[in-house]
Amino acid sequence: MIKKHRRKFVTLLLAFSLFGAFLPTSPEATAAERPAASKVSSGHLLIGTYLIQKEALTKPVLDAAKASMDQSDQGMYYKSELADGAWFNIQNGYDLSAILSPSGTTVTNADIDKMTISVWVHLVDGKPTVEWTQTPADLDQAIAGAKAQQVQAEADNKAAVEAGDDTLAITLSLKAATLKAQVAFLEALKAGKGDQAAAELEKLADPEKLLADSVKGAQADLQKKLEADLKKAEDALNAATDPAEKAKLLEQKKQAEDNLNDFKANALSSQVDTANAASLQLAQDLSRAVNNSQTKQALDLLTQLEAADQQVLILHKGLLTQQVAALEKKIKETTNFDEIQELQAEIATTKQSAYAKEKTAWEAEVKVLEAAFQTAEKLGQNDMAAQLLAKLNTIAVRLDEIQAEAKATRISSRKAEIADLKKQIQEAKAAGATDTADQLLMPLVQAEGVQAADEQGVIDIILDIEEAIVKVNAKLKTASAEEAVLLKQELAVLNTNLLKAQKTELFLIKEQAEKKQAEVKAETGKTSPTLTQMHQLYIKEIKAIEKQKYTAIDLTALAALQKQIKKEQPKATVLPVENVIAKSVDIKFMMPPVILDGRTLIHIRPISESFGSTVIWNNDEQSVWISQEGATVYCKIGDKTALVNGKPVTLDVPPRLIAGRTVVPLRFVVEALGLNVTWDDPSQTIEIKGTVNR
Repeated sequence: MIKKHRRKFVTLLLAFSLFGAFLPTSPEATAAERPAASKVSSGHLLIGTYLIQKEALTKPVLDAAKASMDQSDQGMYYKSELADGAWFNIQNGYDLSAILSPSGTTVTNADIDKMTISVWVHLVDGKPTVEWTQTPADLDQAIAGAKAQQVQAEADNKAAVEAGDDTLAITLSLKAATLKAQVAFLEALKAGKGDQAAAELEKLADPEKLLADSVKGAQADLQKKLEADLKKAEDALNAATDPAEKAKLLEQKKQAEDNLNDFKANALSSQVDTANAASLQLAQDLSRAVNNSQTKQALDLLTQLEAADQQVLILHKGLLTQQVAALEKKIKETTNFDEIQELQAEIATTKQSAYAKEKTAWEAEVKVLEAAFQTAEKLGQNDMAAQLLAKLNTIAVRLDEIQAEAKATRISSRKAEIADLKKQIQEAKAAGATDTADQLLMPLVQAEGVQAADEQGVIDIILDIEEAIVKVNAKLKTASAEEAVLLKQELAVLNTNLLKAQKTELFLIKEQAEKKQAEVKAETGKTSPTLTQMHQLYIKEIKAIEKQKYTAIDLTALAALQKQIKKEQPKATVLPVENVIAKSVDIKFMMPPVILDGRTLIHIRPISESFGSTVIWNNDEQSVWISQEGATVYCKIGDKTALVNGKPVTLDVPPRLIAGRTVVPLRFVVEALGLNVTWDDPSQTIEIKGTVNR
């Protein structure tokens, strides 16, 4: 089996440790070959084996010098301008601030002269130059050693590529690149080109760039190797004649293709990550420039960000296209139905993952740019604020596109799932496996119900709210007490809206189960046991959501009211408040429904107001008016005759007072408002169906 290649992030900082390895620790240099400690001008540092004029000290020089400290076991010393040129041991080399006020142990010139100094960095005509301070033989030895190790590293890297070990290949590629830079540095010293040596030292001190270059080189070598492996597998397959051998070689060829496709995708994915990081860094730099009122710099950075974001978009789309194309190629090459289904599902998963990754990247940038926009407005940078707003709008358009693409992918994938389930049901029926066919109805109805929810935008609402909840919870972790109060209020609203959306999704699945049950009964004359069970399951879940509207205090008050009702009406059946469900509205009862003499009576005010009606109680008449656009209802306590839009209607039972509240026949008031009511006996649940203009 050919080893599959997976992208691994490798962070290697070899440059300085390798550099230090070539600095002799026991030089044979004479005092004439380097400046004597007493002759060195004040303001010089001795760091490891580097003698550095303070004015020539840069971060790359400091990093390289510190690397030599580990090899030489020498610390950091400073020749002060403030103490008659005395040398000070400044805390063993880790606190450069000590040069401003040197104190502590002084070191004699004689002790400094005993120490190893391999490189001298100082200014010549105002420019940094680097000089080798040991013998030419030492320098030649260092160059030869570096070259030998470079050759060995390159050979080891080639072997790692041949073995398909990408992690080791990248490590060795970086080592070879570091050694190559080391050789260039030492050869510049040998040629007496101090300025060139300083430039090479700058390169050597940038391991991130060396790493990036090394990764590119290693990836190119690995890709060539994988392409060669695939070509070899294809040639072997084309040449084979034995069926068993051909089958074996076909698997090897597929594996070689997988290896190459995985490698290409991982390499491109790495480019995507790099591009995302670069764009975010530009956005952060832009935000700082706006904050510092550096208008020209901010405009330049905005232009750079536009170009970088275009590259990000191209890379994201390119990566997804590449991944999907590889999977679609596999689909074309197989006739196995199960394998095709798995590949189609993998395409959908790949797309959703890609959309999520791109969305996360854009949202991170938006967060930075929104802060910059607010700062620009606050500081009166009107032109910059306008350009930032335009940029934010551009990203918002792309985020909308991502959401639409993700939704289209979900719907397409689910359609394929539904088609497959229908096919399985037909096959089960044809084989006489009626129980299997019946059991498959549950996943089919669930998929169809969720599909309806997705097409109506309910799934998008749920996903958006869930994402918002995650963000608010993240803010809560670092919020002040005052901020936490507002965030908790926001969280409460989000949770309420999430429950509403989830309830709508459950209703759509329940309705699909009812529709499918009707189809089954029309076809077979019987009901489906699976759908019957499923129907009750979803009613139970809907009721659980309905109950969450009530606080512990609400439920305690309702329990007390239930006892009062039973005391007044011993023959009454009191239903739990969550047993009244409605898809289109949320009804919150302050009195539970009551079944008395076979009729369901309900507190008139909450149900009417939930549907947008106006309720007016006349205490003198003991009557109630309900006004809803397009309908008016009038009824009176103890009177079986009610008025609907001015016309008399005879009620089965009159309105009455129970526990001090007006209750009316449920069916009457619901139908008077243009709605419908159904009763589910197994669950003792009342469902109000329909909508009214509000």
